[in-house]
Amino acid sequence: MGNEDDYLKALEAEAESSSNVQNPDQAQAEEAPAQDNGHRKEFEQRLAQQLPATFKTYRMLTDEQKRTVIDTYFENGRNMPVATRVLFNLYFKVR
Repeated sequence: MGNEDDYLKALEAEAESSSNVQNPDQAQAEEAPAQDNGHRKEFEQRLAQQLPATFKTYRMLTDEQKRTVIDTYFENGRNMPVATRVLFNLYFKVR
């Protein structure tokens, strides 16, 4: 599990360094939050508490991408490393 933690920390550091750049589509996505399906609040609180820089990156995703990350989290038994890997894959794929 150490390699997974190192991987996530490296991705988080890279996202943090690029989080000051935001395109107009991402700004609009922040203004229009995804539908709350009962799980969103739980996921976002845990993400913000455990990985604050990753939470900043999550906030830059589109509503559809956020739903994908949240669904992944719950479909994998509340597995944060799996969900954050999907999050970063979505984030860096857009760039």
